[in-house]
Amino acid sequence: MPIHVWKAAASAVGHRVAYADLGWVVKAAAEFLVEELDPAERSVYHLGHASFADELRPEAVPDAQRSITLALMDLRGRTGRESRHDWANADLYVRDHLATHAAAGGLLSELVTDRAYLAAADPIRLRRALDTDPALRDQIVPLLRSGT
Repeated sequence: MPIHVWKAAASAVGHRVAYADLGWVVKAAAEFLVEELDPAERSVYHLGHASFADELRPEAVPDAQRSITLALMDLRGRTGRESRHDWANADLYVRDHLATHAAAGGLLSELVTDRAYLAAADPIRLRRALDTDPALRDQIVPLLRSGT
């Protein structure tokens, strides 16, 4: 997750977080984090093992994930006077992972009504998120296949 996305997500589920706070976390948790470069050659961070995420994830996941989803949606950008969402130019992390957060937060059915999002989303991750709601999946997957 790029640092600016991490800041937005962390702020959504707790107190407002500053970049300096995240710098401290990166240093303090360095042995548990992996830093890589994304296609835009920005540093992105993720936990070194999935079991770390399982241990750190709070019991109230849906509420936290709903807040994270809404924060990530705020990062998507807007185009023109119509305030349409600019998914094609949204951050890569947001395009690739928003459906996963939305599914965990109970917002996936709202997200998939946005055809521009469907066109920009990572299809594999979107399908995995849709698999969490078979009824919704059965409605959306045929649309994705037909390109409508």
